[in-house]
Amino acid sequence: MVGELELFNRTIRALKAAGIEDRIEAATLFELATGRRRGELRSPSAVSSETAAELEELVRRRVQGEPLQYICGSWPFLDFELRCGPGVLIPRPETELLAQTAINFLKEREGPAALDLCSGTGCVAISIARKTCVKTTALEYSEQALGYLRKNVKALAAEVEIVKGDVFNYNNSLKAASLDCITCNPPYLTPSEYEDCAELKYEPREALVGGKDGLDFYRHIIPAYKRALKAGGLLALEIGYQQSQQVEALMQERGYNDVKTLKDIFNNPRVVSGFA
Repeated sequence: MVGELELFNRTIRALKAAGIEDRIEAATLFELATGRRRGELRSPSAVSSETAAELEELVRRRVQGEPLQYICGSWPFLDFELRCGPGVLIPRPETELLAQTAINFLKEREGPAALDLCSGTGCVAISIARKTCVKTTALEYSEQALGYLRKNVKALAAEVEIVKGDVFNYNNSLKAASLDCITCNPPYLTPSEYEDCAELKYEPREALVGGKDGLDFYRHIIPAYKRALKAGGLLALEIGYQQSQQVEALMQERGYNDVKTLKDIFNNPRVVSGFA
């Protein structure tokens, strides 16, 4: 048996030795194993050997590089929790900007319809459906990601239609001028960027790498999906922080109006938007 505070401090030290100095991570793993929040810990209170062993295993997984979000099995996005794990892109706070951009726009439209491409966990599609009551379609190709998407839509009672399909040909099935808003957080890393970032090795490569220069999805989506947008409809795309000029140029070349880049909570260029 070991005291709660001592075990928590051990967790901090183990993570710090591996270069993870965020005490919030230690508190998250501790709570996951013990059910105890950091502010509730008492030095004399003991933790069973079984619980201590469970925490040790969680710490081992994190030290080896497994994402905290996968270890927890769910992660917050805006004001709700999403199931996530191996095989699906982790929902990140940067992507909240993409969701909020669509929500703000759709609130001003009458009887709108929205489409979220490369939907993954469904973070953007579910956000739109929950905040605007808009008829929202979520397109996803990966079977593993679809499993999480279905669970999240069901758990959150979101009015989202799930479609399995390939973003590179799904546009052919859409009616002209049928959508008010299209969103996408596509794969946008280059192969070298993916290989150089060890923390990404647990996430699916196909959800992160967007071709030789990271722009393959933009080159297709921007022209191919414009026909499906109503006049004045919004296309909003998440980007890598170094891609704003290229993606803005692709949209301007295809005749989108008021093309601009929005910055995320970390002050990095994150969303390029334009109107049909």
